[in-house]
Formats: sequence, structure tokens, C-alpha cells
Amino acid sequence: MIDSSSAVTVESARDMRLSLMGQIFEVTEKGLRIHFSSKSEFDKFYKEVVGVLMELDNLLRLISPLPGM
Repeated sequence: MIDSSSAVTVESARDMRLSLMGQIFEVTEKGLRIHFSSKSEFDKFYKEVVGVLMELDNLLRLISPLPGM
């Protein structure tokens, strides 16, 4: 979890942005690993895709107000 009060200094703000970008890459890789191979796996595939999209949406809410992103 990222503490929003940690953006007091330039260094801590940079660290927060780097952490958020790392989280974005991690969730993106998670999404790219999702495979749909047969109709019987559609429910699992759908739930995994929705989960990744929700994680990306949550990260977007954190990143939107940050300058320089």
C-alpha cells in the first residue's frame, strides 16, 4: 500500500510513481498471461479478465491526480 503523505519530498514522490508504474506492469503481465483455450474455461477466463481490469481501474484512480505520469 502506498501512503499518499509520502509525496512530501521529490525523492519520495518519485519512489511513489515508480512503485505505481511497477504495479501497472505487474498487473499488465498478469493480464497477458490469461489464456482462453476452450469453451469450458470461459467462466474462469472471464473472471480473471474482470479481476485484472478492476486492478487496473484501481491503479488508474491512484495515478490520475499525479503530475508527470
